[in-house]
Amino acid sequence: MGSERLTPAERELVTYWMEQIEWGLKYRSKFTDVEDWPTYRAWYRGDYTERQPCEVIVNRVFPYVRSMIPRVYFRTPSISATPRRAEYAMHARVTESVDNWLIYETRVKKQLKKAILDAALCGVGVLKLGYDSEFGYDAMQALDENSSTVTQVGTKSGDAIEYNSCVAPGMPWALRVKPEDIVTPYGYDDPDTFPWVCHMIVRPLDDVMEDQKYDAKYRKQLKGGFTVPFEQRSALVDKRKDSSVTYVLLYEI
Repeated sequence: MGSERLTPAERELVTYWMEQIEWGLKYRSKFTDVEDWPTYRAWYRGDYTERQPCEVIVNRVFPYVRSMIPRVYFRTPSISATPRRAEYAMHARVTESVDNWLIYETRVKKQLKKAILDAALCGVGVLKLGYDSEFGYDAMQALDENSSTVTQVGTKSGDAIEYNSCVAPGMPWALRVKPEDIVTPYGYDDPDTFPWVCHMIVRPLDDVMEDQKYDAKYRKQLKGGFTVPFEQRSALVDKRKDSSVTYVLLYEI
């Protein structure tokens, strides 16, 4: 974004948050082994690139982790609602039924397994909760009694700009977030005390430009230039499979 088009107050705000995020990244780099997380994931997949040609590698990481995950997560996550008063028994049954339906529809079980795998390999597992849209929600854009929006499609093309099938309009969602995409404040080690949490998001520039959740004033100032390694582009669901697609890095705080 061109800082020359920002007001002094906006420029000061951006500078403040970029400094906070930079300190958070330094804190994470100092007190975690984030640089080694790709290596741990490679070991899990059986990729031992540093081995000698004559060496025979036995991958113990994969069976250890795979046997641990079923022991940690709920095989069939469910909620049991207990009424505090006898006359609320039917209310509790309805609440329990709706909650269990939501758990199934939003595929919470799948996301829990991914987060546990992250915790085993990286020491951190993150679940992000949201509603209606993966990249933010504005109640002022709701269209019906379910508070659902149509911000998942572009304002001009009408094409989809969000691609996660676990996210649906008018529905809550829970998604696993890669630990390296999360930044926390410098000096904090307890999630219950975090004054803020930053989620770093990479999106194609074209999708962001058509996303009505973002202020048009700032969208017009965006210039793509963030480089994404080719092996990571499949995770971004690049609909055109074009290596020339321009990306932007967003900070959701």
